[in-house]
Amino acid sequence: YLLIPGWLLFGDRRRSRSSYAVRMKSAYITVPLVLTDPQWEWLETMATKHELPDASKALRCCINCLALGDASADDDHDDDGDNDGSSTTNNGANEDLKGVPRDVKLSKDQLAWLETKRNESNGHDGAAAEGRMVQSCMAMDEYTVFGIVRCKSSIAKCEGVQQAIRNIGGRHGLVEDEVVVKENIDLGNNRKSDSHGTGSMRILTLVGPKGCGKTHIGRLIERELRNATFLDVESIAIDYVSENSGRAESWSSASFRRSFYDRVARRVRELANAAPPGGGILIMETTGAAPEIGPFLADLNEQFGDDACYLVRIRSPDTVCAERINGRDASKQVDVSLEMIRKVHAATEALDWEWDLVLDNGRALSGEDVMASVRTLLGADDG
Repeated sequence: YLLIPGWLLFGDRRRSRSSYAVRMKSAYITVPLVLTDPQWEWLETMATKHELPDASKALRCCINCLALGDASADDDHDDDGDNDGSSTTNNGANEDLKGVPRDVKLSKDQLAWLETKRNESNGHDGAAAEGRMVQSCMAMDEYTVFGIVRCKSSIAKCEGVQQAIRNIGGRHGLVEDEVVVKENIDLGNNRKSDSHGTGSMRILTLVGPKGCGKTHIGRLIERELRNATFLDVESIAIDYVSENSGRAESWSSASFRRSFYDRVARRVRELANAAPPGGGILIMETTGAAPEIGPFLADLNEQFGDDACYLVRIRSPDTVCAERINGRDASKQVDVSLEMIRKVHAATEALDWEWDLVLDNGRALSGEDVMASVRTLLGADDG
């Protein structure tokens, strides 16, 4: 978990380091969806035809297309007259056909958009909304649904965008500059920011080994920047263990750790909901060494927008970290051995993430140096 006690840091470490590339990792939610067999077959056909990973990706293209209002009766591309939806539209919508439930993966924004459509059914079967959605896409020109690249973040941070452009260009006979690319898309129910995250909650995650100075720097930023809040995750962890009869060994349980993460996530949501109209800044801290931290941070990216989430690496030699830990009030921190301090330090140093800022705190950076770097990162010129 965030600021992990040593004895529970290294759960299942068999996953590759690439799985911790939280900047590039999208957090999808697996949900059941009910469609007819012809509709599922169409999604699978489109996934194969347009070189998509699976039917879930084809479905996400449908949702993005409809949510952004990209459908047009005057499409310039007829996809060579090959619209696979035309031959299956009637069968797919046949009310006598029984719906078939399957699991699909959607982002939180896409799921929220779909739930809105279900609620707008006005007394009709809410689940039928998803069938009508797919049916609408089946009746469209394929280029409108699958020939436009839609990125949740900026193009520079959109995973796989160049490959998608090449695939679409090759299929439709377009040079790369002719492929339509939409970035920073907003489905109408998220809190995505502009290039500096203004108008929404921005999240600054300080990542570094225990003893590197994350808490000190976090509280400094809280004092110096307007509407900034430091979330002391270690104090949440201490309270969590205390409430569970001090049973630190419970951290070996995946369900116990997930419950803790749920608590941290609830606190993040509370602070986000309490942010002022102009937006606020939330500072968090983590060693980055726990198995669960990658999905946790990816979920934040999905919820608040990739451009509103910043990763700040704080480095310091393990000997300096150990000295700082030994000089602290033991009642206000999670106790770890020197051996574990070194193990955590090595694990944190091995992280291969896309850092927005790197601070070398081995020599105890001055407050002025820290804030100058942070203000530059956030584009903040206020006090």
